[in-house]
Amino acid sequence: MAVSGLLSAIFLLLFQARSKMTLGYKEEDFFTACPPSNCGKGGLDVRYPFRVESSPSHCGAPGLVLSCWGNETLLSLPDWGSHKVIDIDYVESFITIRLGDPWSGCQLQNFSSASLTTTVYKPLVASASLVNCSKAWNYGSRTLREAYDVGPVSCLSSADHFVYLAEVDMPVVLLPSDCVVVSNNLVIPGWGTSVQRGEVMLQWDLPEIGYTCSYCESAGGRCKFDWTINQASCSFPEQPGLDSSNKNHTAGESL
Repeated sequence: MAVSGLLSAIFLLLFQARSKMTLGYKEEDFFTACPPSNCGKGGLDVRYPFRVESSPSHCGAPGLVLSCWGNETLLSLPDWGSHKVIDIDYVESFITIRLGDPWSGCQLQNFSSASLTTTVYKPLVASASLVNCSKAWNYGSRTLREAYDVGPVSCLSSADHFVYLAEVDMPVVLLPSDCVVVSNNLVIPGWGTSVQRGEVMLQWDLPEIGYTCSYCESAGGRCKFDWTINQASCSFPEQPGLDSSNKNHTAGESL
């Protein structure tokens, strides 16, 4: 019995020592250990579930790593290389990137959502129509332009014909007499003028986060990783006098 008790005591001491070694940083407040960062003055706010590559790995979710090049924030994709991040929407779980020079070759026709899909990201895509006109089209009223996201596609146009992009459900009767729909099954990465600017919205999705961060941000809170329960959770650290421990929500819970 004495030997058994001694072994139990030794095991307990070893377990406690191991816990302190592996979980030491977990005792810190997350927002102190992992404050928001950016790639320069006026840069995008990078915070959980994202982190910049210079931050500790425990400050962000797996796969949601950004890098800095000067004052620019970059996202690296396996088949597309690194691209500038235009915006991060923490409420809707979207990150917008600019594809840049490759888009100038008019890859609109050959776009494949699969090439931008990873284990973490999935591009926001929509069906659209290509309209070919013999004369420049002013797209009608502002209401029409905004309702159906009509915009020119300069890389497909020339001096004697003009190509426009529009939402697939735009009624044909709204077209000028010199215009004809040449394709109505085009899959595009994004909506409206974002295509002409070469911008693509990617949605991130990780099981360990679920909808926790989206719900949290929409409620005015801040998403974090709770090291004690090994899940993403919601907190309100910037509200004075509020006990964040009573406001935490773990992954899978609705606010």
